Amino acid sequence: MVNRYFDYYFYRSLENTNDKIKDLSVSVSTKSNLALFSLEQIKGRGRQNRTWVSKKGDLTCSFLIKQKFSLSDLGKINLFIVSSIVGILRKLGIRNIEFKWPNDIFIKKKKVAGVLIETNVYKGKINKLFIGIGINIVKKNLDKNLKIISLSEIDKNIDSITLFFLLGKKLSDLSMLINKIDYEYISKSLSKVFLNKNSIITINLGRNSLSGKFKKIDSAGQLVVTDNNKILKLNYGEII
Repeated sequence: MVNRYFDYYFYRSLENTNDKIKDLSVSVSTKSNLALFSLEQIKGRGRQNRTWVSKKGDLTCSFLIKQKFSLSDLGKINLFIVSSIVGILRKLGIRNIEFKWPNDIFIKKKKVAGVLIETNVYKGKINKLFIGIGINIVKKNLDKNLKIISLSEIDKNIDSITLFFLLGKKLSDLSMLINKIDYEYISKSLSKVFLNKNSIITINLGRNSLSGKFKKIDSAGQLVVTDNNKILKLNYGEII
């Protein structure tokens, strides 16, 4: 099951898997891509430094892909990663999966997984891609108002290491097939399961915000909404 596209690292406990893999990317003298798994993550974070709460037994992992990508590829890369997670969960028999743009996955209107993509840019090109993935497996005693769900709560007995290796196999396809991936098909598939697609959605852009009715996710990974018959597009890079 182990794919040799990555050099694999395993830890009992880490503060943050993305931070650790960044350290390894400069301290380990190898040109290889890296895959890192930790049984426990103490200080998980999501996009815009939001806290990601995990428990021992959840999937907390990161991947490093050392390859040049265009900055404009980020939206497509995100589409591929999210659709890979959705596809793996479906093959494991999980239904009622929804996608909250740009990088959260929900089951029964509750968050079950998230992706954090960080980059190292040199001369206008991405040369290192850091992909952090968290999937809730273990039930947590949290505030009931938090819309969070775990796989164990839907009677799915799935271990984190199996998910880790399945993700490693999928992500090894990213660099080798990036120009051959059918992004149009992926974007249509994710648009069909968009969370609250019949409601007005608001995206916080810091000092500004964008609101409108969901139209689709396009093949570049952009969110497309309509507002008073105007079509507005939000690029993935604008919100990270």
